[in-house]
Amino acid sequence: MRRLRVVMALDRVGHSLSDAMPGLEATQKTSPVIGHSAADTPGQFRGWIGEKFVMAIKKIAVLTSGGDAPGMNAAVRAIVRAGISKGYRMMGIQRGYNGLINGECYEMNVRSVSEIIHRGGTILYTARCLEFKTKEGQDRGAAKCRELGIDALVVIGGDGSYRGARELAHRGIPMIGLPGT
Repeated sequence: MRRLRVVMALDRVGHSLSDAMPGLEATQKTSPVIGHSAADTPGQFRGWIGEKFVMAIKKIAVLTSGGDAPGMNAAVRAIVRAGISKGYRMMGIQRGYNGLINGECYEMNVRSVSEIIHRGGTILYTARCLEFKTKEGQDRGAAKCRELGIDALVVIGGDGSYRGARELAHRGIPMIGLPGT
């Protein structure tokens, strides 16, 4: 079920669900973004929605925030593998929003997420970040995303994590939230 949610989330950032799951018949072959077809690959021009230019997403980062919860490693693994299979560069941000502000991230690959499902907690570690509750901290987080070339962020966590994700989304960073509880 988590894998399906991740695939559906990737569908929202520009890929057809029928491409991700070949046996599934999809009624819509294009994404909601004008000028983008399911055959396009990451990094290509996406087009315009009204007056807003839609950028191509090339690099997606994933972070876990708040308290540990069972299944966080499985979710990280599914996100990374699904992203790589779609041609995205995947980054892991360690220690939640604190790690984002401090630039504690590394590139993830299929090997980095193998053999993690049976482990408790999260391989990315998790932490609460009081600095991110301030406007200055949120601005620093958005600026760090841009500096690192992170085009979109997947946040695994609870209410506080989603509040932080919402603030980054208001600052122009595309978000996907995945419940960690």
